[in-house]
Amino acid sequence: MTDMKNLVLYAGTDRQTFAKIKKSLVDGNRSVVITFSILATIAMLGMTIASYLSPTLALYRVCYLSCLVASPIILLLALFPAKKYDSLVYVAQYLFIAILLLFGISLGTFIDPNEATVSFAILLFAVPLVFTDAPWRIALSIAISIAVYIACAKATQDDYHYFYNMASIIPYGIISLISSVYMMTIKISRLVLEMRNRYLSESDQLTGLLNRNSYEDHLRGIREGKTSRITLVCAFDVNGLKLVNDNLGHQAGDELIKGAADCINAVFSPYGKVYRVGGDEFMVLIEGSSPSGDELWIDLEKRAKCWKGTMVSGLSIAMGNARPEGSESIEDTIRRADKIMYGYKKSYYDSNNLERRVH
Repeated sequence: MTDMKNLVLYAGTDRQTFAKIKKSLVDGNRSVVITFSILATIAMLGMTIASYLSPTLALYRVCYLSCLVASPIILLLALFPAKKYDSLVYVAQYLFIAILLLFGISLGTFIDPNEATVSFAILLFAVPLVFTDAPWRIALSIAISIAVYIACAKATQDDYHYFYNMASIIPYGIISLISSVYMMTIKISRLVLEMRNRYLSESDQLTGLLNRNSYEDHLRGIREGKTSRITLVCAFDVNGLKLVNDNLGHQAGDELIKGAADCINAVFSPYGKVYRVGGDEFMVLIEGSSPSGDELWIDLEKRAKCWKGTMVSGLSIAMGNARPEGSESIEDTIRRADKIMYGYKKSYYDSNNLERRVH
């Protein structure tokens, strides 16, 4: 029962996994709406012009004109408001689906009651190919369109054509419903796989933070002007890791690194991206507004003092922070943050009469 529920609601995944790929779904469907709205606008403009030249196409002019009006509206919705509000992507997406299916319904009922269901059936199968969403929503839109088609056909077709078309549309509709669930499962499984591969390539396996590759990509984006200007750089290093490794073992050292990562992430992730860039070295790059580096450091020290592991009883983290000055490069800002951090690290080792690991 649970498997069937997950199949219908989350395409064979689960609620948490589906939520993680939601942004990819929204972005993908927004791009599809934009692309196909442009194509539909161009096509309907051409067909509207052609309807004035061909008596046969003139019968369908109302459909062409209706789609010609609707397509640009959906396009504008997807281009502007939906860019800011994800929920409007769903509105634009299902408006497009409704227009698409109503076009097929109109062709086979009000415009030409004796036409076979071929046009509408093709559009039924096109919807799962074009969009990606939770299977139940896609299936519901298909089921509603089939019900509307049956009602329109009943009102416009004679008994012979009505029963003839029902003999086609009902099995076509059932196949479309099944295939829509199947297509959503395949598409969403692909997105989940891409998400997991991206996570493995961008994340540090011990701490779950972003890894060195992600950090270098971010710096490259800053240098090339592809990302916003950094407003605060924070550098971190775990104090006493060598002592823990030598006396308690590397498993205890890993626990210390993981503890430091959790503390840094808890304090800094609301403001910027947190990276593990080396064994016990971490960096935070903040692009927007945030508390001062000193305020964040105080919060970090409080959290670190409260931390206790199963093998290690305490945690100390050295931190340095710097804000960009003038037109200096991101590398220069990082060097200043590192220099401050190593100054505090030296003070920690000197005050505790410990041998400092050479960096």
